[in-house]
Amino acid sequence: MSKDFKIRPLEHRDAPVAAEILVAYKNMSNYSNRKICPQKLPLAIYKIVEDESRLGLAVEDKDGVVRGGFFGGLVPHEVFEGSDAFEQGFALDPIMREHTRPVIKALVEAFESWAKERGALEVAYWISSGIPGRALEEIFDEAGYERTGYCARKEI
Repeated sequence: MSKDFKIRPLEHRDAPVAAEILVAYKNMSNYSNRKICPQKLPLAIYKIVEDESRLGLAVEDKDGVVRGGFFGGLVPHEVFEGSDAFEQGFALDPIMREHTRPVIKALVEAFESWAKERGALEVAYWISSGIPGRALEEIFDEAGYERTGYCARKEI
């Protein structure tokens, strides 16, 4: 792990700061016109800590301040035996921009390892934020992920 950041399991005490980071991320993404319920978001993050089929990760800077979060989970496959693992969202404080690549790499590795330990058949990322992600695409390529389609979304 880097001396400039640390990836650790999300804890209950992280809910408020994780919510703040996600709100800031939402505001610069394709989801900027959606309204986040201030009572629901911290509760949702809180539940991620408790649910065994979900993973929450906190990204701490070198001073131990939470600067990012990752959420993913296992979804039982409807047709095949087993489950698939899906990323459900992650955000990184712009103050950590110089560490974007190593942080993303560490998060991808941690999520894949967690999913493998739980018998997932596949790990998938559905990136639809609209925030440019060349580093993210390159990291997925380097880690052996296959681009299998595209993400299409339409607000109604």
